[in-house]
Amino acid sequence: METKKKRKVEGKYRPKVDTSGIGQMKSKQVGDHSNCPKPPIVSSSILVNTFFNKIFFNRISEEVYRNRFCNRLVLLERGAQLDKMTIVDCALIFGLRQWNSIVEINKNDKTYDGLVRLFYANMHDVEKEDLKFKSYMRNVHFEVNPNLISRILKAPSPFIVENTVTYPYKNVAIELYGRPFKLNIDTFYQRYLTNNYRILNRIVGCNINPRGHSANFGVDKAHLLYGIGKGIIINLPCLLFNEIVSVFDVEGKRKSLPFPILISKIMMHYRVVIHPSNTYKSPLSPFGECTLKNSLGQTDAYDPDDYDTGASTLGDIGQMLKQILANQEELQQEMKESLKQLRDDTNESLRQLREDTKESLKQLENKLLPQKVLFFSGWIVDNILVVQL
Repeated sequence: METKKKRKVEGKYRPKVDTSGIGQMKSKQVGDHSNCPKPPIVSSSILVNTFFNKIFFNRISEEVYRNRFCNRLVLLERGAQLDKMTIVDCALIFGLRQWNSIVEINKNDKTYDGLVRLFYANMHDVEKEDLKFKSYMRNVHFEVNPNLISRILKAPSPFIVENTVTYPYKNVAIELYGRPFKLNIDTFYQRYLTNNYRILNRIVGCNINPRGHSANFGVDKAHLLYGIGKGIIINLPCLLFNEIVSVFDVEGKRKSLPFPILISKIMMHYRVVIHPSNTYKSPLSPFGECTLKNSLGQTDAYDPDDYDTGASTLGDIGQMLKQILANQEELQQEMKESLKQLRDDTNESLRQLREDTKESLKQLENKLLPQKVLFFSGWIVDNILVVQL
């Protein structure tokens, strides 16, 4: 008795095709196969195409793909409508840092999950100290480093002595919670965050530090939120580079695969061929005013034992960044005054140089005047002698 029905299309078996472009055609036969039609013959053009577009960099990459990355979840980035968000001035927060490209995701951007998994599986020659690694996609070898990410995202890559900076827990808790807080030091809770940091946490959790969820998070992300809110210099391209390397480097933990849109842009930058058979996903709808209002909800009640007594503070990110902008305007004004003073000094130096040059030329002319007179007298005598002859 047959346990499964044969799937037939016009008298032939329908092969199972992996639409991600990385699988092989498979057919499952059930029962007696003596009278079954032969499988289709693969043409030479398909063989040539497969040879020149080999999937894996080497056999180790193939094993890494099958053991670690073939079933990994791909975390899609989610943009934000910065110009439509009035709850918190996110346009000012990300605009001052020139991070608009990481949150303003184009709805036409496409992500290819199969290619993203191959990108991570084919990573090799990872050099953490030199901040670079190599990968391979469809007969294209390329190198990825923070400078490349900076060019693709058009985000600055400032020099920082230390990539990882820690801050006192009390300062971070006061800034994120709005008051001194003494719950679990190793875990921060989104339900206790201020409205500003709750919104910022959702945006950062999708596009900068993706972990699959944003309800509770660790110390590293808390320090990142604190640095963004306090206006501390952060090297975004270097941060994203380290996130990609950490996913490849950790074998035991099955981290989800982040930054598919960024990886797709890297492949397009190196002109990796995208076949029509590659399935793609469109970006998620961006965070907007309505989405954020629904996500805020009511702040949970506090137990007096959960936080220390003392003056209550509220980390107003918008006000703080406006103060930074005012300081920048003041600095620009000082630079203009310095440039004006430099211009005046330069003009005065040029005027003095002209006067000194004129005086030097005049003295030189006075020294050469007797020689001119003697030369002219000799010329007259010569002409008179010629006339007499």
